[in-house]
Amino acid sequence: MSQFSFDASFWVAVAFFLFVGVLIKVKAPALMARGLDAHAQKVRDELATAANLRLEAEALAAQYAGKLAEAEKDVAELRARTQREIMAMKAEAETNLLDYIDRRTHAAESRIAQAEQAALQDLRTRTSELAIAAAESLLKNQATSPKGADIMNASIKAVQTKLH
Repeated sequence: MSQFSFDASFWVAVAFFLFVGVLIKVKAPALMARGLDAHAQKVRDELATAANLRLEAEALAAQYAGKLAEAEKDVAELRARTQREIMAMKAEAETNLLDYIDRRTHAAESRIAQAEQAALQDLRTRTSELAIAAAESLLKNQATSPKGADIMNASIKAVQTKLH
């Protein structure tokens, strides 16, 4: 036999070097490097996109925070304005109510005064009528007496002298 014996580990080594040679021949390391580079670039692009999205999200969050603050300010102003309007309406309603009460009171007092005047006028009229009736009755009684005729003649002469 020959001096060199080809055992299994020799053939594994030969197969390994042939495999590595074939890989180098077909440029497998360059393909793997390009694939890894492409994957690394894709990851970098995704990270850059994620960073841009994060910046946009932070900008939107800041914008919405500003809008929220502005809306809260608007709500506070609206609440204050509404409160002022309510107070003004309340004051106006109180004033209107007091004016209404004053007008009603004045109208009632006026009606009472008119009723008092009417009652006084009615009382005067009734008193005058009673006085006239009493005087008429007295004059009728006295006119029939001789003294009554003298009084009538004296009264007629007094009226004539005053008229002339």
